[in-house]
Amino acid sequence: MVFITVGTPCDKALGVNLDDLKRTLLQIGPHIQKGQVIILRSTVPPGTTEGLVKDILEHESGLKVESDFCLAFCPERLVEGQAVQEMQSVQHIVGGIGEKSSKSAAIIMSLIGGEVIKASSPRVAEMAKIFDNVYRDVNIARARC
Repeated sequence: MVFITVGTPCDKALGVNLDDLKRTLLQIGPHIQKGQVIILRSTVPPGTTEGLVKDILEHESGLKVESDFCLAFCPERLVEGQAVQEMQSVQHIVGGIGEKSSKSAAIIMSLIGGEVIKASSPRVAEMAKIFDNVYRDVNIARARC
């Protein structure tokens, strides 16, 4: 199992800089083995797991998602300084490329603890993370008023 959690900062045009993610994918791609489960946890634009991540990992590994390895998105949703406690109790949203990926990632996340909610796709899980961030940011902004 491989968890990918890298920074995805804004670039100068306020878009998402995926350079660290791309570098990471290029580094791990050639080392993926059949049966492995890859779970992306970084905040990314919707469609990143099904597009960029899948494409790079398949190209670099020579393997295919669902038939050779599993790929899913499960957003990181932790408060700094409380990661271990929260990881064991917070709900985990999991969206796999296909049913095999969804099931495998859900099993792994359930072993960590907390309820597992299966999203219909990685794109839905990616959107859930973005909405979670928006909700948090709005509440912080309201508290400052």
